[in-house]
Parts: sequence; C-alpha cells; structure tokens
Amino acid sequence: PLGGRRPPPPLSMLSRDAAWLPTGGDYYGGINDRHALLSREAAEIYFRRWEMLLDGSIMWIDPQLRRGMVRNGLAVQDENLVGALFHHFKLRVRRFPSVSFLGCCEASTRADTDAASAAATGRPRRGAKSCFSSACVIRK
Repeated sequence: PLGGRRPPPPLSMLSRDAAWLPTGGDYYGGINDRHALLSREAAEIYFRRWEMLLDGSIMWIDPQLRRGMVRNGLAVQDENLVGALFHHFKLRVRRFPSVSFLGCCEASTRADTDAASAAATGRPRRGAKSCFSSACVIRK
C-alpha cells in the first residue's frame, strides 16, 4: 500500500506549462501513471487515454501501433502509453520530490516471494513480505 510522508507541493509553486510528477516510480521505460499534478489542458489529454483506446486514435499516438506491428509488448503497457501521449502532445514533464512510498505487502507471485526472501535472508522462503516491488499487486 502507498503511504504518505508529506502533502504534495502547493499548486501555486508549480508552473502550469508542465505535467508535474513525483520523482521515481517510472517503470518499463514509461512515465509514472499513478500520480500527476496537471493543468486543465494537460488533464484533458491525460484522462482521455481510455477514450483514445476505444475510438482507435491511440493507433496514431503509440509508435508501435502506428507502424502496425507490436514487436515489444512490454512497451505498450500503461506507463509507456502515458509517455507516448506526453511526447505526441508535446507536454513537458517536470518533477517534484516523491511524497509517498510503497509499503510491504504479501508477494503476489512465487518469483516475487523468492526474490524478497532471498534478498532479506539469503534463502528463498514462501510467504515472505515483498517491499518496494512493482510486482506486489495483492492488497489486503
């Protein structure tokens, strides 16, 4: 689960000509899609992702889809879609210090469990807690 340390910076401190994202948290070569401070204009684009998938306009935004062939399926995941949108619409990305962290949770996969326990103890152990893992998706 996400835990908060401090509130995000006041909006008055942020320029409106950029999408403001916390440092860290970008995975798979894309841009963090879990937290963003946006102007109304940028939010209009950011929150139309689902609509763009449904109406097919994403085909002209994502480079692999535009070419008509997906060679790297991982590159078509959500954070890369955000990156492609920002690039296509020329939205600048600025960063502020992260104000939250990913806490420990039960590992969701065998590989995640093994990696977490091996890092902590030197030996894999089933049911270990997984901390700061992007693969930790089961929440209680």
